[in-house]
Amino acid sequence: MSLSADLLPPAARWVALTLCLGAAACTLDAEPEVRARLAAWVQLGPTVSFKSTRDCTAGAFKTISGQLKAPVRVASSIDEGLRLMRGGADVVAFDIRGLSPTEVSQEMMTEKLSDGLSILSAGVAARGCLDDAGQARYLAALSAPDAVLMLDPADNGLAVLDRDARMVFFSRGNVR
Repeated sequence: MSLSADLLPPAARWVALTLCLGAAACTLDAEPEVRARLAAWVQLGPTVSFKSTRDCTAGAFKTISGQLKAPVRVASSIDEGLRLMRGGADVVAFDIRGLSPTEVSQEMMTEKLSDGLSILSAGVAARGCLDDAGQARYLAALSAPDAVLMLDPADNGLAVLDRDARMVFFSRGNVR
């Protein structure tokens, strides 16, 4: 026997309708906002993939160039990056010659565990919002020695600019 909406009391129908309408709003991020944020950091091309749930956000976007834009504060060492983050920089890019984004995050965990763990949390959260092909591209970017790790400490956002693949990946989890 199925339950008809007509059998529900009016208050229950209102709650059910509100939940259904609100379900679309139960995501961490919307693609236009993520694109706008990333467009301030790099020259964006088209979206390759994007998914956001209440637990994770993952997006992959083509880039027009491998250059970082002015609002991004660029660090060439872990110490410099941590100083910039502590100093209140909105976005810090770790562009450290010879270190992949994964190696940068490992070094950060050694220097300051809480910062390293927030990076790890944001990076790992993307896995739940990526298909197999997206995961493979993202993992390759995380391991690329010429890739740049960008952090937005205010909202626990993480981006990886893979210059060779001309892609930027964005991820964020709901753990802070």
